[in-house]
Amino acid sequence: MRISSSMLHDLGSRSIGESQTRMFKLQEQLSSGKRVNRPDDDPIAAAASARLADSMAKNSQFLANQDAARNTLQYTEQIVGSVGDALQAVRERLVQGANSTLRDDDRRAIADDLRSAYGQLLGLANSRDEAGNFLFAGSLVQTQPFADAPSGAIYQGDQGRSSAQVSASRVLGTGENGAELFVRVHTGNGQFASSAATSNTGTGVIDQGSVVDPAALTADHYQIIFDASGPSITYDVFDTTTATSISTGNAWTTGQAIQVSGMQVSVTGTPATGDVFELRPSPTQSIFETLRNAVASLERGRSTPADQARFDNEMGAAIANVDLGIERTLTVRAGMGANLREIEGMQETTAALQDVLTADLSGLVDLDYAAAISAFMREQQGLEAARAAYGRIAQQSLFDLLR
Repeated sequence: MRISSSMLHDLGSRSIGESQTRMFKLQEQLSSGKRVNRPDDDPIAAAASARLADSMAKNSQFLANQDAARNTLQYTEQIVGSVGDALQAVRERLVQGANSTLRDDDRRAIADDLRSAYGQLLGLANSRDEAGNFLFAGSLVQTQPFADAPSGAIYQGDQGRSSAQVSASRVLGTGENGAELFVRVHTGNGQFASSAATSNTGTGVIDQGSVVDPAALTADHYQIIFDASGPSITYDVFDTTTATSISTGNAWTTGQAIQVSGMQVSVTGTPATGDVFELRPSPTQSIFETLRNAVASLERGRSTPADQARFDNEMGAAIANVDLGIERTLTVRAGMGANLREIEGMQETTAALQDVLTADLSGLVDLDYAAAISAFMREQQGLEAARAAYGRIAQQSLFDLLR
């Protein structure tokens, strides 16, 4: 094999160049702390690390969503609790107002308190979160959910619920729309509602009753019609939905149980001939309308026994409706509490997964400093030796060796 001077120079310079390249790579690794800085450093590790980094980014976003959802749930739950407290205070004032020994000016003072409670509840219904979004507007978070009007509070949100994507397969509700919390509140006892006709002239007062046979319940409306023209008071039961007489001439005494299609109520006082009491499946009514009706009842005069009976019927209905409003807030809070427990457990799982992904990524791309420094020192020594050898070779030619 023929060895020329140019070949010796090429081999020496190539050796120095390759050593410098390896040193530059080691320097880059030492400065970045990463073993893989570009795909050609380790194609397999680079591809795997890219997948891990994508998983970590998604997981990090879920962690942020979970944190935001937890904060929203906690704040919303507090507001719903405040609504329940306000309704409890309303109930106490209604019970006070229903006391027959109160003077008219006392009832007017209670009516003023209820107006203030109305404003307080309206303010709570229009609460915002820390980002300025309305809590109870459904999915229309930038729309004020309730507007006050002469006819009462008007709901302007939608029927949706605010939610957050807290995992790849889980969308968690973080709130409740105002229609469910404040508007669609059942009346009566929650299954049916009893009421007295405003045209009644007697002193009969009906309670809210109870269900004694769920299987016998229907969706029909019924009337209990009294007749006091004979020696004793009797009543008829009429199904107004089917225009059918259920029973007639039933003997009645004050406070006795009256059963109609699985429902049981009692009427006290002394009904007059033609007085009507109605039973129907529990409709819904805004809590704001309940308050407005209660204020109107407290401020209306009671100049006759029939006026007092009407007042007693209306106040009994108002207290029952507020009770169901309180029950509704408890149901909503329970649901939010369950979501909070779920999200807290999910945060622990997601954080643990993030730790695993971080460790896996570190194992793929992070640098073993001790090994890298040792390699760098070896490469540096080799480079110095190569440079020294090349320097000696560069100073002479083959003609010098042939002398």
